[in-house]
Amino acid sequence: MSCGIILGMGAMATSAWSSERYYREGLQLLKQRHFPLATEKLRQALQNEADNAEIWFALGVSLYQQQDLLGAYHAYKAGLRLLPELALQARLRSGLGDIYFEQQDFNTAIDAYMQALAYQPGWSGVRLKLATALLREQRFEEALFHSEQLQQESLPPAESLYLRSLIYLARQNIEAAIPALEKLAFYPEHRFNARQMLTWLYQKNHDAAYQENKIALKQLAKDYPEVYRVIGFSESQRYFDCYLETAQVCAASDYLATLQNWQLSGINTDSAYHAFGTYNQINHQWAEAESAFTRAHQIFPEHTEYQLQAWQMKQAQKKVTYAPPWQKLALSSEEAYPWRRLSVWSETQRPEALLPSLEKVTDQDLKGFWLGFFKQPWYETPTLEMQKLWLQTEKEIKDGAEKKVIQAWKLWVAGERKWALASLKSAQMSAPDWWLPYGLWSLFADQTADVPLTEKRHNIEIAYSLNPISLKIAELRFHIPLEPNMERIRLKEVLTTFPDHEPFQYRYLQLLQSAN
Repeated sequence: MSCGIILGMGAMATSAWSSERYYREGLQLLKQRHFPLATEKLRQALQNEADNAEIWFALGVSLYQQQDLLGAYHAYKAGLRLLPELALQARLRSGLGDIYFEQQDFNTAIDAYMQALAYQPGWSGVRLKLATALLREQRFEEALFHSEQLQQESLPPAESLYLRSLIYLARQNIEAAIPALEKLAFYPEHRFNARQMLTWLYQKNHDAAYQENKIALKQLAKDYPEVYRVIGFSESQRYFDCYLETAQVCAASDYLATLQNWQLSGINTDSAYHAFGTYNQINHQWAEAESAFTRAHQIFPEHTEYQLQAWQMKQAQKKVTYAPPWQKLALSSEEAYPWRRLSVWSETQRPEALLPSLEKVTDQDLKGFWLGFFKQPWYETPTLEMQKLWLQTEKEIKDGAEKKVIQAWKLWVAGERKWALASLKSAQMSAPDWWLPYGLWSLFADQTADVPLTEKRHNIEIAYSLNPISLKIAELRFHIPLEPNMERIRLKEVLTTFPDHEPFQYRYLQLLQSAN
């Protein structure tokens, strides 16, 4: 054996030994809650052992404890990409669930917790968090199921008290849940979580208690810097509720001060800028809203909605704005993605019902696409005629977005789904104003595993916004007579996208007047 090989093996052994030492030291510091030092040691361990999912998980925990949610997110994702054993996958997915929960993305948190429990069904701590997230989404029956599952566990007194409050909430007995959480607030290790839950419960019909709880939360800010994130989320909801109920600008000075403190806290600041952007949006401060949404996206690029909202605000600066009721329509969460529902149909209104009306469309290319879109031919084997057309087109055109779309389509038919999506991404970069690569990407992604829902929505929204026939499709929805309440709901959806379309405005006002 040569001297060089021996030296190389010695260096590898030394590197492995140092990584193990840094990892052990990092874990010890993590247990002692010395999180910045633990983070430093764990990063050193990863320098020579980046394929160790355990180290990535420990780093994610350390970063999460410092409220570096983006850093923790990347650490957990890096660990999952290494396909660790099931028990570690459960811990990594639970960690991701905690990040989504912190950002009040409860549906995504629920998915992550459910995946963690699938790998490790007896994990009571995760089941407790799952029940809480289900409650925040008002999925009471599911929350009750998981809460009652936990009753079979032997839990410490404080957790039992918390569980009791969750069961009350799942039974929609808020007045019984509040005293249980108020008692829980006297346990030092649970006071922040209890007050966080009370902030949510006091939101309606308990204004005096809400204000007292807010004061108590602020007193915890020294030990829990995330206090202003909790207050910021609740104050945002109160501000928007006030705005929707009164259709006018509500008192904003205290709310804006809360957002400023939230931004200065350094905790989950992308959501703070997002809240500030939404505040500016409903007050028609388009440039300020665009700036805030852009900052949110810079902080947490994985949230593609931020980039989309910044783009929409840039577009809004070119449009005429209108007074209420139009400006408040976009705030209802149940209509958050109306353009997606304009392209995805319910069982009561099948796509075929639109086909006769689509004959009215004069642009033959666009009509052909929409007819094809409703029939979804890209999930079927293409005809020989279509394959010949692809080959001819590929020969005639130079490299560009059109060629990449054809290649993506061929890759999709061949079963190479990820390559097809990558080709469409390349087409989007080549022609950012062309709607088709975004629309195809969203359709392909719907049939592809491991594609984030937010990214699917992002692409379909851009496709719909850029597509010149979108307004025509929206108008065609009303060729079938609808019951007035359903028509009002549909009009509300399309007005969030086309707020300055006078026929929709006029008909919506007619329905509002007839309802009164």
